[in-house]
Order: sequence, then structure tokens, then C-alpha cells
Amino acid sequence: MRLTSLLFVIIILSSCGKKNSDLEYALILSGENRTELEQVLSHFSHNSADSLKLKAAKYLISNMPGHYSYYGSSLDAYKNAVDSSSVLKRLPWSIRNIFYLYPYQDVYSLMDVKRVEDVKCITASYLISNIEKTFECWKYPWAQHLGFDDFCEYLLPYRIGNEPLNNWRDSLEGVYCSVLQKMRGVDELFESPYQACMRLNDKLIEEMNQARSDSVCFTHSLIGTKTVVGMRCLEYVPTAVLIMRSLGIPVSFEMIEQWSSRRGRHYWNAVYHFTGLRYPFTGFDSRPRGLNQDYKMNKVYRRTYAANNQTLIRKYPDEPIPAFFEDRFVKDVTHEYMTCYDITVDLRCLPEEKREYAYLCVFNNEHWTPVHYGRINKSKVTFTHVGPQTMFIAGYYIDDKIVPASLPFHVNLDGMVTYISPVETEKIALTIVRKYPLLHRFANYSRHLIGTAIEASDYPDFRKVDTLGIISRDANTQYDSIYTDMSIPPYRYFRIHHPANSLQLSELETYDVDTTRCYYGKLFLPESHLLAGKTYDLYNRDITDYVEIKNWLGIDFMHPVKIRKIKYLPRTDSNHIMAGDVYELFFYQNFTFQSLAEQKALTSSLTFEQVPAEGLYLLKDKTRGTEHRIFTYKDGQVFFW
Repeated sequence: MRLTSLLFVIIILSSCGKKNSDLEYALILSGENRTELEQVLSHFSHNSADSLKLKAAKYLISNMPGHYSYYGSSLDAYKNAVDSSSVLKRLPWSIRNIFYLYPYQDVYSLMDVKRVEDVKCITASYLISNIEKTFECWKYPWAQHLGFDDFCEYLLPYRIGNEPLNNWRDSLEGVYCSVLQKMRGVDELFESPYQACMRLNDKLIEEMNQARSDSVCFTHSLIGTKTVVGMRCLEYVPTAVLIMRSLGIPVSFEMIEQWSSRRGRHYWNAVYHFTGLRYPFTGFDSRPRGLNQDYKMNKVYRRTYAANNQTLIRKYPDEPIPAFFEDRFVKDVTHEYMTCYDITVDLRCLPEEKREYAYLCVFNNEHWTPVHYGRINKSKVTFTHVGPQTMFIAGYYIDDKIVPASLPFHVNLDGMVTYISPVETEKIALTIVRKYPLLHRFANYSRHLIGTAIEASDYPDFRKVDTLGIISRDANTQYDSIYTDMSIPPYRYFRIHHPANSLQLSELETYDVDTTRCYYGKLFLPESHLLAGKTYDLYNRDITDYVEIKNWLGIDFMHPVKIRKIKYLPRTDSNHIMAGDVYELFFYQNFTFQSLAEQKALTSSLTFEQVPAEGLYLLKDKTRGTEHRIFTYKDGQVFFW
């Protein structure tokens, strides 16, 4: 039998080409496990009808080097704890798997783990079963548009990251089929990857919402106490890929290393439609649509099973490189998300140590983070597929950190590079009202208050009311006030009422007739007399917390009072200028942010005099808060980057 298998493999490898050399390399690396891999090739070589399955097996094995799992006693103990948890046992597979995956994001911090390469441990039965089941999934109507190459990328892979090998296809078999069967009979729906993805993800969102409503949490020494709410996109996204893949829905794992307009990285999914378009979504969280409009992207990468020969680690392995670029299983897909340009940037200094590559970097609120690389040519560097309207620098990677090497710059909509450099001979007065861009969701908290009525009554159910006033303007995330009709008599009960919008308030103050004395009452909701656990959230002067109002929020003053002024603060990010706080202004010069001036705010705005014009600036609140963002200033307007 061993001789027969070997003969089949020799025949398979006898033709020329790089793919076969990759296959042979994988077989050599497999060592004592080679027999298992050869058995897979032999299994699909007997029948000409299995020619595509043989091709799929070659694809998986050829690209297997570099794929691995982490194993260790602490990880085994964690999995056993998840399996035995009475709380988690009653949850759907999808939610349990999110908990399974969680420790693998910080596995590098564990002392007892070992890395086991797939080529050295994967079994023939496991690989054969995965291939057979995937070909069955290829028969689904919403997978019919996939050619073989797309099939290999979106459906065939047996893993997502470095999780242990497991029989997830078996576990998921038949679990979610009924969700998609509802589309049967309507060709436009049944053949649509978009519709299949949307309906299945709606089910995942439903499962997630149920877990959240049950306040599902799990405690283990490896991860502390984690709730479903505390999980991240990094756990949601790979689980969504596995579930979609099990039903033949072509979904990918997308990522950015650093947002353009805020700190942090992000991961999401995208469904590959038969039109050739890809629709972004986040498994368990959002339906297929555009990404968050508040945040700008720069370089977008897709996690792949196939090794990318164009990665930096492959092209130039001898130079120290940032950790992100050591990953061979990602490819640049920025052009699928935005208009891109190839740009050439001037380097203002050369590195002390010889470097072949420089890095395209974005600001993460504290320092510059590399998101792409380019080959240095004398005093210039060229970056490919760069999107517009992001502030960058070019830098070198030396001693495990980025050393700036260019002026800050951005790419215009026409592809031209614009450098930012302060003109120290020209001074301006710079006026600013925020230190961080106003995100849409916070702006909406203020806008949704428009039309809110302030009502008074002698009854706690507000069966009869007098309207004291109506909020008619946008507070723009800051404190605002409305004044009442003085002809209205005293009342015991007051409420904030908006029949159409859910409201979120951070602070509330009610004043007597001369607007000097503030009244404090007990807060209550229609469903219960007291706002449990949050009785004084609106009175505590902590602007970072808030109360959500679904219909109305009542105030019981215990006796009739006459209110002249209601001062309120919508839910806020506290990034507007706060009177009493001390701020420091920086500008970018000589490859670093240099302090320019310090000032205590007296009102809701700041003006700095004698500021070098046309620079890149940064304003920090030294009293409170951690969010701040680089900006430029032109014609009296702040533009955050």
C-alpha cells in the first residue's frame, strides 16, 4: 500500500511548475507526517471524477507551511472549562466558539504553549473529510458563481487563524440550514450570496442579542471575567467566517492595521457577490453595508490561506521589519475599497543603518504606525495603492520603532501628494472648540433631543400634563438650557418625553425661579418607579456616564416645585473644550511634535496666538481625557485627520 501511494505521488509531482515545487516543499517539511499527506493525494488520484478534489488537495498542502496551532496545558484547561460550563452549554455553537477563540488573541503571553505546524500533525482523514464536505457546500445556489480559484480562497480552507484543528464542519452540519431554506422558491433570493449572508448573519445577531440580554459571562484565570458584550471584532469575525463557510457562503476576513482617523485596528467580514462586488459587514454585529462612516481607512488587507509571495518577509527576509509584515497570509485589497494611487515621497533624511524599505505610517493618537511599505530609491520611496485623505509620514524601522523620514503628507483626490510644513515666518491666531472630531453617533445624540418636551404633572403616570418647553435646537454635545413658561403652576412630577426617539442624556439640572437654586428629585421610568442603580447618574457631574430614555424619564420632587430653567447635557464624548481644563498645543516640526503653548480654557473655545501657519497640530487636554487628534487649520476652519 505504501509503495502504491508513493507511485501516485511521484506521478502527481512529475509535471513541472512552481505549484508542484511548493507541494514537494510541503511534503519535505512534513517529516514523519508525510505519509498522511501522501495518503490524501493518493485518495483523490484513483478516480478521474475527483480531479478537482485532487487539485484542491494540492492547493491545501502546497500552502500549508506556515499554518500552525498553539497547544498547551493552560489552553487545554481553558477549553475543558468552556465545555463544562453550565452557563455556556446552553448557548448556540456560534457564541461558544467566540469564547473558544478568545485566548488565542493573546496566546503569545502564555508560557506553556507550543507551536505545532499543520504539515507535521494534520491527518489524512481530517483533510479528506474537509475537502469532501466543502465540495458539497459548493453545490449551494449562492456558491455557483465561484470559479475554482475563488472556491479555494473562500470555502476550502480548514482554518482561519492559529486555533487548534477541530471538526467545525461536522459541528455545524445542519445547524443553520433551516435559516436559508426560507429563501427557497424565490430565485432572486435563493441564488444571492448577499441574501444568504444577510439572513444567516441576522440569525447570528439574534443569538448574540439573546446572549447579551442574558448577561452571559464566563470567568477563567486565562481571560479573567468576560461577557459577550466585552468580546471584540477579532472574535466575532473568524467565527462568522467558519459558519458562513460551512454553508457555502463566500465570506472573507478583512482587516486594517490602524484607522486613519483614530487609534486602533479593525477586523470585519465581506461577502463576495456574483456581481463581483464585496459587501462589508461584521459577523454577529452589523448587516452587509458600508463601514462606519466616522472612521477613515487607509490600507485594507485580506486574510488568506494561500501564502502571498509579494509579502515583505518573502521579498526581503534579511531586514528587520514590523511584526505585522511578517504575516505571509495576507494580501493588499485596498483597491477594492477606495480609489488608490501609486505615489512617490521625498525622504528628508537617510537612515543610519542601511535599509531597503521605508514604511507608510499613520498617526494612532500617540505615535506613527506602519501600514504599508515601499522600496527606497536613493532619496525617494514609492508606495502602491494608497488611498486619499489620510495624513501619512514615511519612516524607517530601526530598533523596533518607527523613525520618521519625511514631512507629513496626504494624497489629494487627484492623486497628488501634498506636504505639510509650518511656515514659521507667518503667524496666525488659531481658534478651536474641539480636540477630537465629532463622530456621527455623538452628533446624533444631540440631534435626537430636538423635539423633546419638558412636561409637568400632578400624577406619576402623567395622565394630565402641562408642557413647560420644547428643545428646539442642537446642543452640539455641549450643555444647553431651556426656560419655562412662568405662568405654569408648581408641580410634583416632571418628565423628559420624546415619543419618537430614544434619548441619551449625561447630565440634567433643574433650577428655581431665580435660576440660582438647583432642585434634585428621584428619577423614574414608566416601567418602574425608580431608575434602579442609576438614581443619580444625571446629577453626579460625571459627564462620561449617561441614562438611556426609551420613551420618557420622570423626576419626582416629592412636593410641588416651580421650575424656571432646565439645563441638560446630551450624551457626550467630552472632547469639546471644557471650561476650567488646561490644554497644550503642539505642532509638528523636525520629525516630532513640539510644544507651542499651554492655556486654561475659560469658555467653550480656545484661541492660541502667534501660531506658525500651515502646520500639522495636536491639542491635548492635560486635565482629563485620552482622545486627541492631529489637525490642520485653514481659513478659520479645523480639519481633523
